[in-house]
Amino acid sequence: MAKRLGLDPAPQARCCIEIIKEALEHAGSGLHDVVRTRILLTNIDDWKAVIDVRAEYFREIKPVDTIMQVTRFVNPEWLVEFEVDAVVANPTE
Repeated sequence: MAKRLGLDPAPQARCCIEIIKEALEHAGSGLHDVVRTRILLTNIDDWKAVIDVRAEYFREIKPVDTIMQVTRFVNPEWLVEFEVDAVVANPTE
């Protein structure tokens, strides 16, 4: 991922959210069901660039947010990781 996206947190954040979006859609859900995001950064100073990307995807719904700095990821070129919690209502109930 990093070679394709470079060592820039914004495109890496966009890639993370696109992967999450695709996984949610595959499960019959979507970003509109996200209630919480957790953002892990290797450099906390990158928070603004990453939050700006997050805001592009979550304009309508505003999930709660946690931002943390970690020492490193397995791949040293990774700068950001996203985790999300989504709540999906059962349409049959």
